[in-house]
Amino acid sequence: MLFQKIVFGPCGEDEAAAFDAADSYLGALTQNGQIDCEWQTAIQDGVMAAYVNATGVDAWRKKFHCHSGKQNLKKIITFFGQEPEWIPLEDIRQKRDITWKNAPFLYLEAQFCGSESPVVRGDDGMSIPYYRLPSSYAISSWWCGHKFYDSIWMGYSEMVTAYRHLADPASSLSEHGREICRKIEAITGVPTYYCLKRYYGRKKAEEETRKCPGCGKAWRTEYTADDPHFYHFAFQCEPCRLVSHLPDHVNARYAKIGDFTGKKVELEPPNNSRERSEAQ
Repeated sequence: MLFQKIVFGPCGEDEAAAFDAADSYLGALTQNGQIDCEWQTAIQDGVMAAYVNATGVDAWRKKFHCHSGKQNLKKIITFFGQEPEWIPLEDIRQKRDITWKNAPFLYLEAQFCGSESPVVRGDDGMSIPYYRLPSSYAISSWWCGHKFYDSIWMGYSEMVTAYRHLADPASSLSEHGREICRKIEAITGVPTYYCLKRYYGRKKAEEETRKCPGCGKAWRTEYTADDPHFYHFAFQCEPCRLVSHLPDHVNARYAKIGDFTGKKVELEPPNNSRERSEAQ
């Protein structure tokens, strides 16, 4: 994250309209993963400005804007009479962008510590700003869906349907995420895995022999519980591009959620309407 100030320009007499224009633009940048979801706007001496955490050194560049970002930028220029000026408020020389280059693999897993990107390198666990990746709109949509189901399940553990979306590779949420992984891999050339949540499991010996829920083959890795690197997965299936952790809780009743059902899980055909929305 890079703390920056965005100067929009003189706001004139209509301060409410100035706030609306700035917030719409910043909201588009958030959806595209260019800035953190929390920002502060203020008017000082008649000039509108915002304080944001940019997710990358070059997150301000227009070439990374999504369709909504470009449209709102035009409105900003029309309203304020100038392009917004991005001013770093910390030493940019000490910052570097995290990329997929030279990564052994990537994985998609919702991060709940701050607003880190859910696209992560498999060697050092560093999040990659997803405005640099294909399907940034789809990533944002999937992330919102994941947090929605996780919050329901965490708040009401009896809502097993919500947990199923997180743990079952055949759920609509998982299919969406796996399709995103496929697209990222196609563009970057780096193997990209989808992380399935595994909160409920069986006793240790049974978990050791658990089958990949995608194809039914063995997928236990050499990872051990005392390994200090959280990004080393206990389960990893290369053909299915699925990874998972050891379960947090033993529960025979719910452990079957996310198990192999006897039928290989294939990705659904691309959703044309979704493809169109991502291209906008």
